[in-house]
Amino acid sequence: MERYTPVIPLSEFIDYLFLDTDPNANQWVEDFIIPTHPRMILTPTRDHAEPKEQGMVKGIYSRPFQLSKSSVQDMVIGVRFKPYGLYTGFGIDGSEVSNSIVPSTLLLGEVYPSSPDDKVDKLQLIQQLNDSLYNVLRPKKLLFEIEEMISALVTCDLINDSQKDLARSFERSPKSFIETFKKATGFTPIKYLHIHKVEQAKNVIINNDELSLVEIGNMLGFYDQPHFNRTFKQHTGFTPNQFKRMHSKTER
Repeated sequence: MERYTPVIPLSEFIDYLFLDTDPNANQWVEDFIIPTHPRMILTPTRDHAEPKEQGMVKGIYSRPFQLSKSSVQDMVIGVRFKPYGLYTGFGIDGSEVSNSIVPSTLLLGEVYPSSPDDKVDKLQLIQQLNDSLYNVLRPKKLLFEIEEMISALVTCDLINDSQKDLARSFERSPKSFIETFKKATGFTPIKYLHIHKVEQAKNVIINNDELSLVEIGNMLGFYDQPHFNRTFKQHTGFTPNQFKRMHSKTER
């Protein structure tokens, strides 16, 4: 999968554009399990041909996102947005797309990337996508405040920090803080933080065999091991121990 930097000012709302002309289903699905970033996934058409199916926009998920092999065509192109990018850049309320998939027409209208019949012009497709996104860009003034909210949230202590303290630091009431955060991401601050922490835990479990699950839970600020186990299972369907065993078998 090739990644491309979006043009300015799209880069304020988008992490990267991507294109894969030969997607391996399993590998491709693995790259899309990160639930803390909205995505748009498109299957480009050939010139003068109708799209076989609509592209899709998926919001932040509280559970891993799975694609069936039939969903992966011979080419995919798309966008990984920043956690708040759909709302602050394009006016799409996070609550409308959280834990769900909506047609790409919600964002792009009827515009759809296409390539020449005889070959795949990667740069042309990426340029079309950049242009299409730029044309529907509707930035909101509170971009930087929401960006700071998320940065403050993901670095806070699950045990000692509270939503009231965070809201106060942004000179907002707890209600206003929660409502603004939910519009941007689709989730309350605490729910988003749990999703973020579980995704961190998954990466640590995969890449640090020497750390025990107790150490990982403590390192990420969970109240205790039962809290870590319960939260991890809620968002992945597996306990940390089950996830670790599954990954160990995969590595063999």
